[in-house]
Amino acid sequence: MKIRTIATVTGTDQPGLLKQLAGFTHELEGKWLSSKVIHLAGQTAILLEIELPEQNLDTLRQQFSAHPGITSQFTPPASINDARFTLALQVDADDRAGLIHDITGAIHEMDINIVNFDSLRLTASDLGRTVFTATLELSAPTQIESKVLVEKLEALPGNVRAEAA
Repeated sequence: MKIRTIATVTGTDQPGLLKQLAGFTHELEGKWLSSKVIHLAGQTAILLEIELPEQNLDTLRQQFSAHPGITSQFTPPASINDARFTLALQVDADDRAGLIHDITGAIHEMDINIVNFDSLRLTASDLGRTVFTATLELSAPTQIESKVLVEKLEALPGNVRAEAA
């Protein structure tokens, strides 16, 4: 019987790491259903949704764990039963301490999950300040209206502008 598992791999960025992990998975008759790879400041974080024969899971765990310079964890995928929709959100603001905390708090208060969050702080020399920009992918309950979220975010201090699609 085939099963699905979520592998979380973190460690030092290494050339060929994905090829090696893919090789381990392939050798054990598995395949990656989805993946997310992030490189930041010499470190790598990898999320893999893997399908493979149940009897090969322990061997895959051992192979990942034996690879130098990384740590890995395997967990079963969560089941989500409630009706949700995907929402894209762009947020721009004057940068300030606590801004990400306030943005994520407003999102959490509406029972919305953050699926992806990419942010940057940029120096706007012509404005003489630092600005914040973020692109988010959200999973929201179907009863949520995106305009309510936008209004909630734009009410935050710091000249916050939000746009949902």
